[in-house]
Amino acid sequence: MPEFSLAQLLGGLAFFSFGLHSAREGLQLLAGERLRRLINRLAGNRFKSFGLGVAMTLVLQSSGATTAMLVSFAGTQLLTLRQAFGVILGADVGTTVVIFLLAAKKFTEYALYAMVVGFVCYLSARRRKVRYFGSVLFGFGLVFYGIHLLVATVEPVRDHPVTMAAFGFLVNEPFLGFVLATLLTALAHSSAATIGLAMSLAFAGVLSLEGAVPIVLGANVGTCVTSLRASIGTDVDARRVAVAHLVTKVAGVMLVFPFLAPVVEFVRNLCAHFHPLVAPVAGHAGLEIAMIHLIFNVGLAVLFLPFLPVGVWIVTQLVPEPELVAQPFGPRYLDPKALDTPALAFAQAKREILRLANIAQELFRSALRLFERDGDFVGIMEEAERRDDKIDTLEKATRFYLAEISQESLTEEQGRIQMALLGVAADLEEIGDTVSKEFVRLGRKRYETQRIFSDIGWQEIIRFHHQVDDLFNLTIAHLTSPTPALAQEIETHKAAVYDSETMFRQAHLQRLHEGLRESVETSSLHLDVLNNLRRIGSKLAHISQLAAEVR
Repeated sequence: MPEFSLAQLLGGLAFFSFGLHSAREGLQLLAGERLRRLINRLAGNRFKSFGLGVAMTLVLQSSGATTAMLVSFAGTQLLTLRQAFGVILGADVGTTVVIFLLAAKKFTEYALYAMVVGFVCYLSARRRKVRYFGSVLFGFGLVFYGIHLLVATVEPVRDHPVTMAAFGFLVNEPFLGFVLATLLTALAHSSAATIGLAMSLAFAGVLSLEGAVPIVLGANVGTCVTSLRASIGTDVDARRVAVAHLVTKVAGVMLVFPFLAPVVEFVRNLCAHFHPLVAPVAGHAGLEIAMIHLIFNVGLAVLFLPFLPVGVWIVTQLVPEPELVAQPFGPRYLDPKALDTPALAFAQAKREILRLANIAQELFRSALRLFERDGDFVGIMEEAERRDDKIDTLEKATRFYLAEISQESLTEEQGRIQMALLGVAADLEEIGDTVSKEFVRLGRKRYETQRIFSDIGWQEIIRFHHQVDDLFNLTIAHLTSPTPALAQEIETHKAAVYDSETMFRQAHLQRLHEGLRESVETSSLHLDVLNNLRRIGSKLAHISQLAAEVR
């Protein structure tokens, strides 16, 4: 009779945990930018949000990772608590897919084959997507092989008096089993790991269904620790999302715990009907545990989705708005916790760049005030420099943030997006410099010489400035939500800007030819203003081209 092996037990746990990590990472890379685009289309409709939560967890293979992502979104105002609530409920249901896969005991027999095929795909494939698929297959092979080792480790001691007494005690003390499972899940950062361990014990005949229910409930509560940890040091919206996750789980446990015996009986009868259909691949014990997990999380969705506003109100009362404290200017959306998920990090960076673009446009709109006859040149100049400092701060922070994303974890498409975002930020920073340096220099020259533009020349500069500002509006709209129609409109507007610059330059030269005094005195100043406005238009056109990469 084989003996218990601690090394085999620890090795099984290591294979299982690393396999989940490898499969999750491969799925994220395989999904690529589809995940980011799916997130960007997040709707306020509670049922669409629920479906999005299911989809996100199918990709991330972890409700904790999904909820931690939601914490980042809420902290950067990419979604509201109401939207996040629906996604949380969907994420919890999404985890049942991997749990049902774990219930398929037959899969463990082919685990090594899956690892070999995955390893060959990862090493030999030239296409990245095939390599990512190999990583996923290899990861799931490790997961099932880990379960095989755990079952083999436990089987020799399942009839030992100490083992029987220990698990018999857990059956009689369900709250203790719940607490232990909660702690284990919090340490492992994965409810699937805890439930997978419970399945291994059930496959080995050590853990009964009565003892498994509290463990499943504890695993569901323990996974909230991931999102709670992610919310530490964040703003009130992010903390509310983490608390919402905890509230739903705890509420579900409080409703189920007093009725453990009826729940066990219901699940046992339900699985008795389904097991003949899945018997070729799934063990009966694993099916029962997976069914508990499914029923619990679907029940939470059925309970909370119709009353989502009530849940939002409760969480809002539990986490009230803090007193406002003035904060120094800096990036608002660049969450370091998002760097492990490139799709999310790009969404954060894009949000910060849009904030940068709005500040740059405000600076641009104030540019002509530097040439007003009776304006406060010194005050306007100082305000322009303050705005440019803000642009420089955000551009630098965004650049360093994007640089922290590991190149090895990026797909080719994500690599292009990274470079495009860097290019957009750099172009906006140059627009800020053009106003704060070139326009300020020209404005100081006009202020010191007290020369004034001719009335008609000044009106042409104003018209050209408005035309470039319209291009600025179109560019920001295209950066926010790129469409072929907007891209075509920008191309048309860009051509009109170039034509206008030529037309206004020729009109100025004509006035010089006619000897108009104001035109003669401000000629170089006038042409430099036109040239810099055209230069900004060129930068905006380039940004619109880059925007097509970051949709």
